[in-house]
Amino acid sequence: MIKIVVGLLICTSFIRANAQENTLGLYKNYMDFLTKNDAVISQNIANADTPKYLPKKLEDKKNPFGYDIKLDTTNPMHIHAEERNSKYKLSTAKILEIKPDGNAVTLENELLKKSQNSVKLHQISNMYRKSKDMMKYAITGHVK
Repeated sequence: MIKIVVGLLICTSFIRANAQENTLGLYKNYMDFLTKNDAVISQNIANADTPKYLPKKLEDKKNPFGYDIKLDTTNPMHIHAEERNSKYKLSTAKILEIKPDGNAVTLENELLKKSQNSVKLHQISNMYRKSKDMMKYAITGHVK
């Protein structure tokens, strides 16, 4: 009975191989976003004493509806409004308070963001590893 269940799981895994590849790709993209977001948060923390510095945040450029809307350029001389190589947009973060020197970085808020980002990165890397292990098990019958 157990062998039948394991066999069914392996067959289901092969059928869902394409979905699994997409899942691994999603995990990789999200880990990339979290890594770059960590760098932006670190930059905010590093500039906590810089006069007139406004905190930045990283946003995904993708449309929440699942498709991209791009500006159409009818002439090659038109200026493109978006960067072509970047999947993310850097913008000014929500300002909670401004110090007398014009700096708007709140260290407590940035450290909280950094901690949350670190937890998410740890979780997603574990999910990525477990998905790879399931894929290996489906193909070879053993994890290691």
